[in-house]
Amino acid sequence: MKEIICSICLGNDIDNLKGCSNDAIMYYNYILKLSDDSDMNEIWLKPKILLNKNVVEDNILKIISDMIGKFDKLLIVYSGHGFMNGNIGINSTNSNYISDIHFLKNINNILKKPIDLYIILDCCYSGSFRLIPYKKFNNIKLISSTSSVQPSNESMNSIDNLDSELKSNISVINNNVTTGVFTYNFITQLHRKKYKSINQWGEFILDKFFEPIWNSIEKIANQIPKIIW
Repeated sequence: MKEIICSICLGNDIDNLKGCSNDAIMYYNYILKLSDDSDMNEIWLKPKILLNKNVVEDNILKIISDMIGKFDKLLIVYSGHGFMNGNIGINSTNSNYISDIHFLKNINNILKKPIDLYIILDCCYSGSFRLIPYKKFNNIKLISSTSSVQPSNESMNSIDNLDSELKSNISVINNNVTTGVFTYNFITQLHRKKYKSINQWGEFILDKFFEPIWNSIEKIANQIPKIIW
């Protein structure tokens, strides 16, 4: 029996950031396509998306709570600000931004049964995000856009270079789209590679065929993805 995946795409354009919403929308468009593909190894539910002022911890927890019992795997994708102490730019009622420990603890507390948790972060210092082994997580897997000490970067590309299935609702200015450097390359190549399982996403980062892409990102943007997958 196929396992079921619930996914939440988060993009928070704050301060000087311009491409985080586009990052989340690209993930949403990609996952929406997966939800219509009966050949996938898992069943992908229609993705959820929260942008900008709606990227609040309570909103995320409500989505998860409303879906309790309907999924076996949870994917959370976040693009926005990140900090060296493990905090990410998700607003919390208790503080300006949530910490990694706080966020994972609150997700664990609302789950009724153990799940597999997948996290993808495109933010500065995203490699500092700590994976805390709470009881309701069978496994926690992470792909981050940078190491724990590196900033993450945005870039501008022609919308014509983006695969048509990823373009819907993307913000375009003068025929250009601003996105995270990592997200643009990751989603574009992941979409073209056509993997059948989320478990292969980490393997994709390590695929020798795409090594020149990651090497270019390291040279141009000084970013090295961190993978615990």
